[in-house]
Amino acid sequence: MPRFPMAHSVRVLFLSRSNNQVDLSAPAHVHDFHQFLYLFKGSCRATLDGVALEASRGTWITIAPGVRHSLAFPSPEKAACDVFQLKARFDQGWAGRFPVSPLAKVVEHRKRFEGALHELLWARRRPELDLHRAAEGLLGWVALLLSHTPDEQGPRRPEDERLRRVLAWLDQHEGPTPEIRELARQAGLHPSYFTRLFRARTGFSPSEWIIRRRLEYAHSLVVFSSAKLNEIAQLSGYRNYHHFFNQFSRQYGKSPSQIREERDQAS
Repeated sequence: MPRFPMAHSVRVLFLSRSNNQVDLSAPAHVHDFHQFLYLFKGSCRATLDGVALEASRGTWITIAPGVRHSLAFPSPEKAACDVFQLKARFDQGWAGRFPVSPLAKVVEHRKRFEGALHELLWARRRPELDLHRAAEGLLGWVALLLSHTPDEQGPRRPEDERLRRVLAWLDQHEGPTPEIRELARQAGLHPSYFTRLFRARTGFSPSEWIIRRRLEYAHSLVVFSSAKLNEIAQLSGYRNYHHFFNQFSRQYGKSPSQIREERDQAS
């Protein structure tokens, strides 16, 4: 494990390496700790504060506390994924060691980098070792390496900020799906150019993106709350429950009641 002196401590909450034979995807949510992922193999779409980013093999993902995010991995029939994941809390001042960009491609020292991840996973199985100190050393080295690594997003364009404002507004919008012309006006862009830019940054058209975000929110309420299903539909921006039911079932392959029944049986 590479050595790197630290002034602040790290507390490991979760550490694993898994593949997409289990469901690695996660609906939109927020947490108060840092989450790190590294793709040994495969790909992933990470949506962070409304912006969809594509991660591929060799990509390190940093999700900071308070960032609303979701993760989408392909089914194992489409592509095999092998993912390292670490969730941790830091003492004050530690988070500033990591680059602002949430995605970074590890090219230089890749074998050494992956070897360090393997060593941390190995330390998890050795009770005589201090896992938190081992994670502290690893993350310090990762932060140092990534500070010299180009981010996956490339240079930011001036229109990114305008699109970010529209995405933030859409995230709070609860009424009917707004027209493309209105969204483009908010961004100060021509509607056709706005639509192309929106799809390039998120992977979806504006209407598709709104539906997906509403369904992600509804899914989290179905799984993690006790609210009635018709209330969840309204909270997710649907005035018609049957419309909500059909879109939800098509998106997740199961109805809201089926997902809730599975949750109750597993608890």
